[in-house]
Amino acid sequence: MPIHSGSILLSISPELIHAVEAEAARDADRVGGFLAARGLRASPEKPIHLPARFLLYLAAALRLFDWETQGFTHHFEVGLPSATDAFADALASLLDPGVDPTSLCDAVLELCLERFAWNGRPLLGADVLLDNLRDPTALDALAEFLWASRHE
Repeated sequence: MPIHSGSILLSISPELIHAVEAEAARDADRVGGFLAARGLRASPEKPIHLPARFLLYLAAALRLFDWETQGFTHHFEVGLPSATDAFADALASLLDPGVDPTSLCDAVLELCLERFAWNGRPLLGADVLLDNLRDPTALDALAEFLWASRHE
């Protein structure tokens, strides 16, 4: 799908669009689950209004938390905060309307799209970090895993 960015024509693959949509849905599910687990359940009769900046920060913090609980720490290498620090920033954003989560959200999404297999979760039921595929040993291990999993 071609789009225009300034005077540059960019081609965005349907796979990339699908990956971004899937990650947004996962973020929404994480945030909804987190809030519901803390007793914040909205209904059409009783909506809950939370600032968008808080929800975006919370989504990024929960994704970082998800990575960290799976043992992924690649986000530290690029200067992103820990999930705990991002969560503290999310809470602080409730009190400061000037807080903008855009740079953190963009960096987390970019890292996700650059370093994870886009179809890892739907096809394998797991996040698959494609961190070190320049290493021939990693490529061999990935090829063996994919071959062994081809019928699942």
